[in-house]
Amino acid sequence: MTAVPLHDPEGRPLGRGGLAFTAEQAVAVLRREGPMLLAANAGSGKTAVLAERFARAVVEDGLDPGSLLAITFTDKAAGELRHRIRLRLAELGAQEAARAADQAWISTIHGFCTRVLRAHAAAAGVDPAFEVLDESVARRLRADAFDAALAAVLDTADPMMLATVATWGADRLTDAVLEVHDALRSRGQRHPRLPAAVPRRTRAAACGALAAARDALAAELAAAPENATVLQVRDALGRCAEVLERGGDLGDVTVRELGAPRRGRALQTPAADAYRDALAALLEVHDDEEGVRHHALLDALLRDFSARYEAAKTARAGLDYDDLELVARDLLRDQPAIARHLAQRFGRVMVDEFQDTNPRQLELLELLGHEDLFVVGDALQSIYGFRHADVRVFQEARARHRIAGTEAQLRTNWRTAPEILRTLDHALGHGHDDYTGFVAGRADAAQAGRPATSLLLVDAAVAEDPSPQDEEALAAVVAGLPAGTSVPTALEARAVARWVRAGVDAGEHEPQDVVLLLRAATDMPVYERALELEGLSTLASGGRGFWLRQQVQDLTAWLAALANPQDGHAVLSALASPLGGIDPDGLAICSSVARRGTAGDVWRLLDETYPDPPAVPGTPSPVAADLRRRVDGPTDVALAAFTARFRAARERLPWLGLDELIERVVQETGYDAHVLALPGGPRRLANVHKLMRLAAEHEALAGRDLRSFIDRAQEEAQARAREPEAPVELPGIPAVRLMTVHAAKGLEFPVVVACDLARTAPAVGPDVLVDGDRLGLRVPRHGGESGRAFAFTELDAERAAAAESEERRILHVGLTRAERRLVMSAVAKRRRDGDIEARKPSGWIAEGVLGSRVPPAELLAEGRLLVGPGVDDPVRVDVRWIDARAARAVLPPADAAPLTAGSAAQGAPDPLAALGPVLATVTGAEPGAGPAPVAHLSYSSLRQYARCGLRFDLERIAGLRERERPFRGRTAAGGLDGRARGSIVHRVLELHELDGPPPGPQAVHAAAAEHEVELRDAEAHALAGLVGRALATPLLGRLRDAVRVRRETSFTIPLVAGDPAVPVLHGVVDVVAQEAAGTALVVDYKTDRVASDADLDALVADGYGLQRTVYALAALEAGAARVDVAHLYLDRPDEPVLASFAAADAPGLREDLRGRAAGILRRDFRPTDTPGPSVCGGCPGRGGLCPVPLERTLAVAPAPAPEDSGTAPGPVVDTAAPRPRRARGATPPPGQDTLF
Repeated sequence: MTAVPLHDPEGRPLGRGGLAFTAEQAVAVLRREGPMLLAANAGSGKTAVLAERFARAVVEDGLDPGSLLAITFTDKAAGELRHRIRLRLAELGAQEAARAADQAWISTIHGFCTRVLRAHAAAAGVDPAFEVLDESVARRLRADAFDAALAAVLDTADPMMLATVATWGADRLTDAVLEVHDALRSRGQRHPRLPAAVPRRTRAAACGALAAARDALAAELAAAPENATVLQVRDALGRCAEVLERGGDLGDVTVRELGAPRRGRALQTPAADAYRDALAALLEVHDDEEGVRHHALLDALLRDFSARYEAAKTARAGLDYDDLELVARDLLRDQPAIARHLAQRFGRVMVDEFQDTNPRQLELLELLGHEDLFVVGDALQSIYGFRHADVRVFQEARARHRIAGTEAQLRTNWRTAPEILRTLDHALGHGHDDYTGFVAGRADAAQAGRPATSLLLVDAAVAEDPSPQDEEALAAVVAGLPAGTSVPTALEARAVARWVRAGVDAGEHEPQDVVLLLRAATDMPVYERALELEGLSTLASGGRGFWLRQQVQDLTAWLAALANPQDGHAVLSALASPLGGIDPDGLAICSSVARRGTAGDVWRLLDETYPDPPAVPGTPSPVAADLRRRVDGPTDVALAAFTARFRAARERLPWLGLDELIERVVQETGYDAHVLALPGGPRRLANVHKLMRLAAEHEALAGRDLRSFIDRAQEEAQARAREPEAPVELPGIPAVRLMTVHAAKGLEFPVVVACDLARTAPAVGPDVLVDGDRLGLRVPRHGGESGRAFAFTELDAERAAAAESEERRILHVGLTRAERRLVMSAVAKRRRDGDIEARKPSGWIAEGVLGSRVPPAELLAEGRLLVGPGVDDPVRVDVRWIDARAARAVLPPADAAPLTAGSAAQGAPDPLAALGPVLATVTGAEPGAGPAPVAHLSYSSLRQYARCGLRFDLERIAGLRERERPFRGRTAAGGLDGRARGSIVHRVLELHELDGPPPGPQAVHAAAAEHEVELRDAEAHALAGLVGRALATPLLGRLRDAVRVRRETSFTIPLVAGDPAVPVLHGVVDVVAQEAAGTALVVDYKTDRVASDADLDALVADGYGLQRTVYALAALEAGAARVDVAHLYLDRPDEPVLASFAAADAPGLREDLRGRAAGILRRDFRPTDTPGPSVCGGCPGRGGLCPVPLERTLAVAPAPAPEDSGTAPGPVVDTAAPRPRRARGATPPPGQDTLF
């Protein structure tokens, strides 16, 4: 009989405080016999379920607490679970069991293994008093072991080995061996070995296949019509025959010299394909042969390193964390009696965070062989791949349990506001293969007037070509932030900090309610400083920050100088710190004089210049006299004080402990007062005290060895070791927390600001990849592209896919920490068409929230409502575009004061209002509620509508993607594709300085490389000539003479000023110039190939009349009294097509554009009357959503009508080359001066 009831009158199980469990929780609580896998969403109460299962196993099943095994992921989680169990048992009246909970088997898996090994040390072959090695100690042992292994290889003087080592380089070789060593141990190899190096094919087989393919293609080409390509490939086949005569040895022949490009019909045959495949196979043979040589080195190093590392650990009776699991695994595998004993001892086995396990840990659990194994986890929260956790362990186990009927689920989220949950489902669900949507457990009503979720997008091009006023504001944004901070990052950090402070002032939240979460700690100091500049206290935790903190760097530099006064870098660093107080000019003088007078020894210079006792007046050494003559009075005094203090510290070295050395210099210099006066002073001083504690601990273990402590500090900093900053309580001072997503896992916060969402994980993976018996090597080469030996290509593709999946899960974990408010921020850039392109992972959010075509920045400076189809419940997100115009708005007010407890104002405006007007409020309500089917139009979208109204509807409104038409850069005949030609030429013109010399072929090649097009030299020379001739024309002379010239300039035109129901028109012009007479000159480059007798005026009128109208109206709206719009065909540069417009023409131009948009506003989305490949190619509706028969879309259409023939849907031939470039410059709201 328990002290409180375990069930309510309806039979539902009750938990702590008499709260009833939900039906899905009840299944997990009550079904305690037999295996079970519980898939638990974030915030679903799984810890409460675990604690209740444990408590009921004691009070209902009669099990002793000591017979229950509960494994968690961290010591903190184990402590929390133990605390909950103790409270629950006490609540149920089981006081003795509650006391016994402290001794129960509730720990991490490492804690469990340690306990097992100490109990069975003899059977396991370990010292009963073994030491669990700290990560820093293990890192030092590993480094020493690898250095010794590499030295042994070098001592062999084997020329092949030495050449291979030189190819890798010591650092890359170290990383490769240590990475694969750890990966293989995570998969259960106690003594790692590489799989055998098995080439994919023999050289003889590859040569035989290539010879046959070469002969077949040669026979074909002998009968083919001769052209440049055929002749080139015939030569390549001749060289191939020479290679084959040498047994496949390439010698000095390059791959390109043997290739058969896919140009022309003669090279698009099965024989040509077979030759290319056979040539690729021979190249793979060469990669594999190199790989065999590299494998010999890598495997030898891996084996020797592993043996030396094991010996080093054995010498100090130590085990690292991997050893704990591996040795325990071997014990249970090799001693079945011990495994049976443990299985019988435990009445229940429970494992939390099962998604973060790896194959080694799974094998360990399976060796227990327990029938009542209960595992709980969430695949979407598996984010420890860098520690070799493998989400496939959970996924495969879940599949097995699902088949067996032993899977249960917790979908209900009790943490997060329902509105945010709907947004997360909408934004993130599409990115996961097995996504389980949230069920809201809270009954919060949606906040009136303002969404609970916001998305802040910062213009990546904010620092490109700003106005003088904006440039001044951006300088203020960057001022005060850590050196090296980019302008976009600074603007994002300032915007976030302003939002937090404005919300505090508005009474929306308290500082301690807010956490800033970052993917990595790299830029955490930037955000921390931005918050401090807003008068907010901060508390950074997680990440790798301690050893890199400035106070730690200052003091370790002082210690390093004491340890070795000839370490000039350490002495100068100490002088530059507040411990020395020497400004940069003084440091430069000291360094310069030391180089000339004391062979670079800065301490010797100071010792001679400021001797003890002081030198006889009038007898200083020449170098001392030089230094004192060049420094000013205050610097001379500071140098003298530093020298005396340093000399005294050196004399005290034998008698003071390491922590006392730090304490003494802190007290003597007033460094503690300096630190306390800084923003976040208490936390910074806590780091100083932590350094003292670590120094004392090091001395207790290693003796009073200052050099070894400095080496450890430097190694930890270089390795970016996971040493958290000192925890500190700030009584009466509420602080905003900053954490990495990994550090925040398992936590929850009222307000989450997920920052820096444009940061991506490194794209390049390890050089050595292993999966079972499959081996892949990236083979380095001097001055060339790395080879890909064995199965590297497929293994690397699998790794990249797994890494992207983990990035999506990291994003999911970060965003699901929020309780009532979620803000996401990222740097984004604009595409050529004006739409916003957000990089991963912010791109996933933008696509999920805003649809496949993210709207442009100027979409609604006045606050337009976007309507998206297909979502039953409203999904509302405030989206803000932050560009140079917002720079002043993100700075603290001039009268801002530090925040103290209780100082927040009440009833202030919406904190987002400080960042400017709403870009958009995005909602998932039913379509039809908005004022117009689209919120923005462009020249290209009007052209698309004129081609086919239905296609416009499907792509621009419904958001269906165009079926991809690959951009190959080459035509079927092998010539340069028109799109590629246009993209390259426009890029060269965009980058060219008008008053500089004409760009040469090198500039053309560079532009082509940006578009992944490989040009022949002749083509590069031809395009350079094309550009050069254009630059020599009188038209471009007008540009050179203009008052102001802007390229790639965006604009916005309101079709009806002040009417939010009518879309705005936006676009980008190639070049716009403001001339002295007040005329605007707009130039649009055309790279279409035109005949010498073509009527250019007619071509422009028929093909680009709409574009000319748009450009003219944009310039007139920007304030030009007159505008000349020039279309310059680069094939005929001396014949520009000019049209002039005056201010009086603006109403007619606007009316023309309104007429073209009228059908869109009426929702007249009829299919084209003239279907065919030019109109229908790539359309997502073809053959399904479109009523036009498929065969008609494939037929050649009649000649299209000119684009100016009316607004009814119809085909328009678009001969303009698309130019996928970023639009430069910020776009002001409608009505402001955009072009000038």
